Amino acid sequence: MAQTVNIYSPDEDVRNNTRTISGSLGLVCKTAEGGVDALIEDMNEWVMPPHILVIDMSASDDVPADLERIAAAGPSAEISTIAIGDVEDLRLARRLRKLGVDYVCKPLEREDLVDALTAAMASTDPEKATVDASKITTVTGTEGGTGVSTIAAAIASRKAESGRVLLLDLDFICGTQYVLHGGLKTEGFCSAIQVPARLDSVSLERLVNRTGNPNLYLLSDPGLLRSPPDPGGLSGFLSLCARAFDHVVIDLPRHCEWGSVVLPLSGSVVVATRPSFAGAVQLAEFVEAKGAGLVDDALVVVVNDSNGAKSESIEKSAFSERTTAPIIYLPHDPVSLYREVLDGEMRLQTGAFSKHFRKLVAVTAGKAEEESKSGGGLFSWLNS
Repeated sequence: MAQTVNIYSPDEDVRNNTRTISGSLGLVCKTAEGGVDALIEDMNEWVMPPHILVIDMSASDDVPADLERIAAAGPSAEISTIAIGDVEDLRLARRLRKLGVDYVCKPLEREDLVDALTAAMASTDPEKATVDASKITTVTGTEGGTGVSTIAAAIASRKAESGRVLLLDLDFICGTQYVLHGGLKTEGFCSAIQVPARLDSVSLERLVNRTGNPNLYLLSDPGLLRSPPDPGGLSGFLSLCARAFDHVVIDLPRHCEWGSVVLPLSGSVVVATRPSFAGAVQLAEFVEAKGAGLVDDALVVVVNDSNGAKSESIEKSAFSERTTAPIIYLPHDPVSLYREVLDGEMRLQTGAFSKHFRKLVAVTAGKAEEESKSGGGLFSWLNS
């Protein structure tokens, strides 16, 4: 996977020399004129943060303080930083190294810059990165139609209140996240994900869509997979996503072949099932088939009756007898929103389906919120 470097300097010679040397090392470069203030302003527009940041701090009156400003404004991703100054100050260099920042003094010597960039590349090598499971929540179901997409969208929206979130839709047959988010279909993602090892931060930045929520990003491209997906590079792809975003929410359909890879890498797994005896049996089958690969205490079950579909009455013990995981019950909604969604599907071009789907998500999220306030809800479990 290609590594990226962003170079900020008001000095054109510094930008050009650093870009030339970075390119010779195989780095993908972006340059910008300006210093600390320009960098902080640009951070708000980053989709994928760079692996390496080179910042000219010659005009800074207080380099450590400005670095703290950058850290406070930047994403949570680990970025290897190289500061460029015009004063040979060993005390400052030692202080910055304690902060994990390399210091290179002008005039720039090729050897010094190569050493700094090489060290930065080694510390941010994506091939050696591991998946931070605590950043990943996967929502799946015991069968289709259990509310996986609505619950995933509700969780992503909630998580986006406190950080940058990627909503990753792995349903390439009947995926609906792009409809929910205003038709933001991620053209090309369906083809690219078939060989996930080829996806790097550069290609991912081109694919990711911004939604109406400035903190919520989307990858959703329902289409025909030309060949079975390769699970080999999926771990690296999820590591890339988890590095770039504060949280990743995965919409994982039951039929997806990547379940055996995705579920063990997830710090939280939400399994939706129907409020029926068949749903309880399917839950037991899911736990038996998938449970061994899950992170300890990662699983929560959502018995979802919020879509308004009439279901048989069933005792809650039918579910608790089949799993030791926490169980959240989303009660029946007398307003048949599910029927509204089905009716609206035929009017997709007019936006009716999207409208009703949004309403359904809001209701699902609201019911989960109510459960949370009572002390045993989905959001309280996710935040624990």
